Amino acid sequence: MTFARSLGFAALAGAGVPLFVGGLGPLLGHAFALELYIVSAGAGYLAVMAGNPRRAVVAAACAGAIGMLLLLLPLRLPALVAGTALMIAVGRSTFLHRSGSLRAVTLELLLQGGGLLLARYLAGSDAISLALATWGYFLVQSLYFLVGGIALRRPAPVGDPFDQARTRLLALLE
Repeated sequence: MTFARSLGFAALAGAGVPLFVGGLGPLLGHAFALELYIVSAGAGYLAVMAGNPRRAVVAAACAGAIGMLLLLLPLRLPALVAGTALMIAVGRSTFLHRSGSLRAVTLELLLQGGGLLLARYLAGSDAISLALATWGYFLVQSLYFLVGGIALRRPAPVGDPFDQARTRLLALLE
């Protein structure tokens, strides 16, 4: 289900570029509207991939704060995009999903690098090519969920482990 959500998000994120930049560009400036969209799409991606509403709010709030910091720094567009990709990689593999540390770093390096390379290849100066670049980046990120061993991070159990095991056993027997 997360793979399908990721594909859907890729399509919506790509389609949103011309709408967002075209709508807010005259008010904020086209360059800043694009930067704001990139950061917002990264935060939105983490929220959509979070798995439950509480975790989605926390992921979006943390990513939004990091994104605002990125926007406040005097970064050019390539550095902002790289910072947002780093935000997505750390948020996804550290806070949202469980996986081994070396494996997670390798997977994130491959996916972020591949996504950024595809986005760079598809990017141009018009809104349609920027939409394709955004779609391509998030399309590559969807491959994360096709790799085996990816599981949502669960909160630590509260209470007696014996009682929890007993409850799970009774649920299996029923």
